[in-house]
Amino acid sequence: MWESWTNNYEHSRFACLDLLDNCFDATLHQMFEGKVAMDYLPTNGIIIINNAAKEIKSLEETLTAYRSVKGSADTIGEYGVGLKQACATLSHSSFVLTRNFNRFDIGVIAESLQTRSRVSLPYILRSLLKAS
Repeated sequence: MWESWTNNYEHSRFACLDLLDNCFDATLHQMFEGKVAMDYLPTNGIIIINNAAKEIKSLEETLTAYRSVKGSADTIGEYGVGLKQACATLSHSSFVLTRNFNRFDIGVIAESLQTRSRVSLPYILRSLLKAS
């Protein structure tokens, strides 16, 4: 599967642009208040931050292999096909962190976790509880 993910872009910059496009898609709604920021890390990494007000799908849905169901225009980029392909193209291992109101998710997209018989995209979902 990893090889098929890495063969979808003519150049790696297109993978980066796909990730940015997904961020912009998530910020598009009637009351646009989103902001997307991208930064380069000196260790050859990138960070893309999106503070869209609209809740996004959990990594449980996004990091599921062999599934991409899009029911309407509002679901662009929500099921992780572009995310998995772009991350695999840009790096041998990527960490994906999301925070939605009271939920914090972390996932790993890594070549070293893949085998011929199994796609492995581990994630942790964590609810953040308010202190009373």
